[in-house]
Amino acid sequence: VEQNRETPDLDAAMDHYERALSLFRAHYSPDHVVVGHVVHSIGSVHDVRGDYPKAVLCFTDALRVYKLYNDGEHLGVSMLMNSMGIVSACVKNHNKLAMG
Repeated sequence: VEQNRETPDLDAAMDHYERALSLFRAHYSPDHVVVGHVVHSIGSVHDVRGDYPKAVLCFTDALRVYKLYNDGEHLGVSMLMNSMGIVSACVKNHNKLAMG
């Protein structure tokens, strides 16, 4: 199947993010902002897949990292809050559909 922008290859994306995370953690501290960026991206893949618990875990970890920079005023904080809002809305809609 040919991949395009409408059908992302989430497995390939996750593979790249996980390899990047491993490399960044080997060269930077676990609390470095670049690690937070990659964890945020991994959370976004989980979100697209509908695996909201894993997405929330990643977003929470990335938020912890971002809050260490610039007294919590890092741009990543606002991006994470947006992502967490999207996941919350998806979970709510998912629960409504499951309950009928």
